[in-house]
Amino acid sequence: MATPSDSKIDKKKKTLKIDTKQKSIPSPNVLKSLSPLAKKASMSDIHSYSGKSQLEQLASQGKGETAKGIKEEDIDINKFTSKKKKTDDEVSKEDTEKRSPELKAEVVRLSNQNQEPKSLLSKDVPQNLFASPTTFLSGSGTVRGDSDSSSQSTKEPVKFQGEMMRKARENKLKKYWYELAEKELYAFKDKDTDKHKTMINLVGVFLQSEPEEALDKKNILYPFTLIFPNKERTFYLLSKEERDNWVVEIKKAIGYASLFDYYDVKESVGKGKFGTIKVGIHKKTGKKVAVKIMKKKEMSMQDIVLQKREIEILKICQHPSIIRLLDVFENHDYIYIVMEYCRGGDLFTFLEKRDFTIPESKASQLTHAITTGIFYLHRFGIAHRDLKPENILMTDDTDKAMPKLVDFGLSKIIGPNETCNDPFGTLSYVAPEVLLKKPYDKTVDFWSLGVIIYLLLSGTLPFDDDDDREIARQTIHDDPDFSYKAWKKIDKGVIDMIK
Repeated sequence: MATPSDSKIDKKKKTLKIDTKQKSIPSPNVLKSLSPLAKKASMSDIHSYSGKSQLEQLASQGKGETAKGIKEEDIDINKFTSKKKKTDDEVSKEDTEKRSPELKAEVVRLSNQNQEPKSLLSKDVPQNLFASPTTFLSGSGTVRGDSDSSSQSTKEPVKFQGEMMRKARENKLKKYWYELAEKELYAFKDKDTDKHKTMINLVGVFLQSEPEEALDKKNILYPFTLIFPNKERTFYLLSKEERDNWVVEIKKAIGYASLFDYYDVKESVGKGKFGTIKVGIHKKTGKKVAVKIMKKKEMSMQDIVLQKREIEILKICQHPSIIRLLDVFENHDYIYIVMEYCRGGDLFTFLEKRDFTIPESKASQLTHAITTGIFYLHRFGIAHRDLKPENILMTDDTDKAMPKLVDFGLSKIIGPNETCNDPFGTLSYVAPEVLLKKPYDKTVDFWSLGVIIYLLLSGTLPFDDDDDREIARQTIHDDPDFSYKAWKKIDKGVIDMIK
């Protein structure tokens, strides 16, 4: 969930004349257009070279086969995220076409803690585990059990009963007797029957009232619908009051609440792939939070699965270098994820504001924090798989800011002896084995970490070009270049670590 930078990279095509006997300077576009540090350190070296650049040689070879025998069909570039940022015009166009989603206050408040098996819970621990945002934001630690929500602290099960109708074959209405107990809705043939006919589990179910329907000239039906992940069930009542009572009681059982009971949602601070990111104020503490709002209609089923995976991973993670999940709300139309607020923007923006020049001591501090976060993830068997500066947020915009890993949508839990070959990642940061579709494990994160450290210390990327295919070729076959002046002040041990 990295917020895009307001300022964009102007990538102009420039031809560099480089001696073919010398290894070409990596990231020519970044060196020339983006990184003042690399400019100052290396421009004199670049102008002293003569001959045809490696990029010109590759361009003259045509599209059939690139240098060192990589064929076009060997790597499916389209499966990887391009590192190129959108221009201001593109972002402005998107803002015009896609308005901010409507805030719907009525939502289901979900647990933000990893659910332990029931057998592991003691009698004193509530089964609906919840890490209270109030205790975290006020700095008093994490409390198991929901101190913010009255709906989850009810000791007695919710009970409600009455007659409702369902449509049977040929659209005929059939009456059943229903009883609501906790999160389960039981259907009986009639009021006097002891054994239930069916049972509906309401976990993960959403509910909405439907427009009234005319049964005949005298009677009107008042329906409501239970919305499951892959189906819907509609129930009918003969009065609006009865329908509204059922809706209220079922919402209590499911755990519906008002988003605005807990947060004031303010202005937008960024855009995500499926919605917006807004600033929120936690009412009990007055602290700022980030509210990520995603519109389900714009998400495919796979997108929703990946988002749910990110939520589950964030439930596990409680580390100072990883963004903290505070709250999760959901209704039929939207998913709301509440996280701690990082006002410094992403790491790329942090570097850009400093002309990509930071002291080696600060680079070391950032590297240590990022590395401990990765180590924490790997201890749980979690591979991030998309580490890059845009997926690292900074706590503030000062020189003392610290990093927070974010965006776990592509993350995966990989066992000790397990590998995978999913083509996920961002070009310039993705490991060679991922590009080559070879089995890989959690160590692909170390490759991405090395690229980030290289950027922190030199202000440029080791593998970069306007052509995505050339970036892939460099990643697979070229070694990072440490020969230009920017690296002469860096300790040899640091260079050895990056290698």
